[in-house]
Amino acid sequence: MRSWDPNIEAQGRLLRGPTARSIAFLQECAAYLGAALLVVLIIGMILTGKGYAETGFLVVIMLAILLDALVFVPVLLFVSHLRKRAEVRAGYTTITNQFPGVDQIDPQTGHLVRLAGEDLLNRDQYRDRILKIREFSSGE
Repeated sequence: MRSWDPNIEAQGRLLRGPTARSIAFLQECAAYLGAALLVVLIIGMILTGKGYAETGFLVVIMLAILLDALVFVPVLLFVSHLRKRAEVRAGYTTITNQFPGVDQIDPQTGHLVRLAGEDLLNRDQYRDRILKIREFSSGE
């Protein structure tokens, strides 16, 4: 049985294009953006004493919230889901703490972070392995 080592490379198995991890990150950013815009909208309504439809700036903020919630977040969620499935079909994942049956790959270096069948990593274990991988990769 193989054991994890920081110098195990994925050997070109990475699919072309953005990784599931990077798309999931964009999705998370879109959700945080929506929450921040909602805070701006509420503060703007409190400061002006008016509803959002009574101020041009607040109308724009409300439209941005709707665009984010109804378009960006769902589209990124769907694309992320498709990419996760494609990665798993290719025999790996770039997502942390999902899909224990396939290898987890560090998309930056192409090295294995966790072997298929190995227990999922907690945050500290993941960070330690990434540091070892990056240390090994920079020494090549």
